[in-house]
Amino acid sequence: MTEPIRLSAPKKQDVDMALTLTVPSQRVVDAATLPAIIDQYLAECERTVASEALRNYKLHLRPLMKWWAEHPDQHEHIISAATMDKFLSWLQTDYRNLYDEKPSDHTVSKALMLTRQVLRWAHRQGGIAQDVSDLVPRHTFATKEKYYPSILELEALIKSPVDPYLSLRDQTIMAMLLATGARRFELANAQVDNVHFNTPILNVNLGDDHGGYVRLDITKRKTHGEMQARYSLFDWKAGLLLKAYLRTTRRSSGSIFGLTDEGIRSVVADAGERTGITAIHPHAFRSAFIDWWFWCHRTDGPAADMALRLQVGHALQTDDAQIHYINRNHNRILELIREFYTSPLEDIKIDWWSVSVNCDEASRYR
Repeated sequence: MTEPIRLSAPKKQDVDMALTLTVPSQRVVDAATLPAIIDQYLAECERTVASEALRNYKLHLRPLMKWWAEHPDQHEHIISAATMDKFLSWLQTDYRNLYDEKPSDHTVSKALMLTRQVLRWAHRQGGIAQDVSDLVPRHTFATKEKYYPSILELEALIKSPVDPYLSLRDQTIMAMLLATGARRFELANAQVDNVHFNTPILNVNLGDDHGGYVRLDITKRKTHGEMQARYSLFDWKAGLLLKAYLRTTRRSSGSIFGLTDEGIRSVVADAGERTGITAIHPHAFRSAFIDWWFWCHRTDGPAADMALRLQVGHALQTDDAQIHYINRNHNRILELIREFYTSPLEDIKIDWWSVSVNCDEASRYR
């Protein structure tokens, strides 16, 4: 039977020093409280993960911090299977009742997953004598069937904006989500300088129905603060809207849309309300893009799969040589993605020259 791990009450000593004090033979840790361990874990993450991932870590660790601070009578600074079961019970009942919009099963599962991750990290750092992450229960639940919007639904969503000042922006956002497969925070963080309309290797011609492409550099912070970019392409249809939008708003630098990822979500949610497609959300555009690509290239072999992974930022299951050499040859990456690039915009019946109330602006690029 697994013995409980006891964390001492708060001490004034430095957290770094506290985390090094262990008593392996007794499996008792004379260390900082769990919140202090979490704080140091997040401080480490600030140097090693992207800002959006860090925000999600903080969000999903918030329930544990709240429970630990407000219910010491339930845990008494002890980590054991019994106390972790109490934490899960609190997550599923009292915590959910704090909010009008109940935390989902996925949120509960993520909170438990991050708790395990913190405990494993504390063990590796020497703060806990043994790895006790297995004491944290797993929250099992039936996953919902993934929602894939149809072409007709996507067309209705892109056509739906009616606000004379925001239509072009909202249509551009949805077209770019669908044309790049980008995550909503990636599009929210995209800067004007990340867009390249005139990349020689792509032979960009926004008026050419036969295939002009625009390059979008999606950046994220990697280990030790290093910025790493991946290349995503999108075709002339989304490119036309984006160029018209940038010219209309006179944006020459900074954020493309000036929205947070929550703002991107609101744009999509509003379109869903206008069209009655209430199941829509930003990630559904990404799902539709990947599903379309897969179906179009279902018989084309591993090269098409690699191009998709490079386009949408999925991990490449490959060897070190490919990661360190081939995948850093930017021209090769662009050529590979361009060879297989496709998106659902190809099947959406919209007059892209007059799709918005700013059609006069768009017509300047004929």
